[in-house]
Amino acid sequence: MLDHYEQFILGLQYNAQRFFDQKIYYDEILHPWCGQACNIFLIRDFKTNALLHDSVDHLIMYMAEKRIRTCSLYPFDLLFEHAKLNQHPHFDFVKTNYPLAIFHNNLNQAFALVQINSEKKILDISSIGDPREFWGASSTQFHDALGLFTLIELNQQQRNECFCFDKKSSWGSLVNSIQLDLFEHPFSTHIQPQFKLIHNLYYYDLQDDSLPLLLENHQASPQVGLSLLVMLNSIEAAIKNLKHVKNENSPIYLFTTEEYAQLLDYEYKLSEHHVYITCYTANHFNQENLINDEEKVLLKQLQKKYPKANYFNATSDQGLSATSTSTDKVPEKPWVAFFSLVLIFTMLFALLYGFYLLFKQFEFIKFAAITIGIIVFLAIWSKK
Repeated sequence: MLDHYEQFILGLQYNAQRFFDQKIYYDEILHPWCGQACNIFLIRDFKTNALLHDSVDHLIMYMAEKRIRTCSLYPFDLLFEHAKLNQHPHFDFVKTNYPLAIFHNNLNQAFALVQINSEKKILDISSIGDPREFWGASSTQFHDALGLFTLIELNQQQRNECFCFDKKSSWGSLVNSIQLDLFEHPFSTHIQPQFKLIHNLYYYDLQDDSLPLLLENHQASPQVGLSLLVMLNSIEAAIKNLKHVKNENSPIYLFTTEEYAQLLDYEYKLSEHHVYITCYTANHFNQENLINDEEKVLLKQLQKKYPKANYFNATSDQGLSATSTSTDKVPEKPWVAFFSLVLIFTMLFALLYGFYLLFKQFEFIKFAAITIGIIVFLAIWSKK
């Protein structure tokens, strides 16, 4: 199971399409993001569980030999049903929606790179077998950088769903649905969405990443899809900070049952929009580095409605403050501060005057205070 699946699949799709378009050579197929997110890559046969491929470049070369010309991303829930797929005898598939890589050719064939959560049956150790195989190694299934996949050929109905997704989706419709489902949601009062114009993507959303950028060439114009992805990432980070156990000031501890239900609904819609934006953005990477008038209008609207913020350099403390409610502290009034100061001085004067009377009336108190002071001084001096 990959912890950074989104980065992995974006890098795979981007370089796969460039290879099919003959823009890069074989030794450039493996995107740095794929190598960072996944250090064990296995593709197993859907029917027999046999090991087919053990590297990304081997998979892409195999697809090129099958005359594959396009690699695109589509939402998993658009093409498959989790209940039916998880009846498989060998595999336990990932049960959430995610961007699914689809390989198309010109012969009405398409193959889906489906993510496997784990294998139900572990292969017995064999003295003679595939040297690439992991015999009896069940613990590796839950490694956070294990990419376990299988290839499933799509039927005509599923290919039609892909075609409809490409035709029906547009930046305008996607932005409108985000504004309706997220920014007008009842839970949106706890989140402060912030929009920033983005030309390229960093692996960890930090400008000082040691890893290369996702796109080879820095885009001359800001990209709608990349900007939306970073904005959705910032919202997810804000929710994560809101739910963090060390965030003692989080309003989540005071939520009612209704408010918590709103949070769950908001997280579900945010996840769905993240998948759709990721897919639509990836499928438009290789268009000309220009934006049309509609995209320019959308960028201006988003930038005006949601203030620009530099959340690349934000610290965790700033992230926590971004999730706090909009209630501001009422400034202290001057007379309150004055009377507090008078009260402190009064108490200090009473305490010192009390000691003075004790020293004057009782010589023993004076002797005891001096003795204790000398002992404390000597104890402190001995520790130095």
